[in-house]
Amino acid sequence: MRERKYVWYVEPLDSDTNSAISDYLKESSITAECKSVLCADGKKRNLWRCNSFDLVQALRNSKKSLNLRFKVYIKEGRGSVRSGPPFLSKKKGG
Repeated sequence: MRERKYVWYVEPLDSDTNSAISDYLKESSITAECKSVLCADGKKRNLWRCNSFDLVQALRNSKKSLNLRFKVYIKEGRGSVRSGPPFLSKKKGG
């Protein structure tokens, strides 16, 4: 059985979140901004690629304290970028 490889993305839902995510992820030195990414639903989105789930988790943990608004997307192997599990985009504890 092959190991599954995932790439995680976040889509900021407002300009303040985009700035915060940009600053946070650029400091990590392991991410990139991806413009007009064609997703599985046929829509193009501007996303930030996170090369580690740990970055997604850190953003999720900071969501409430920094007032971040974003959605999580995932790509498995050579598949299409699709919405991530719903619980990852919701506020922790609510």
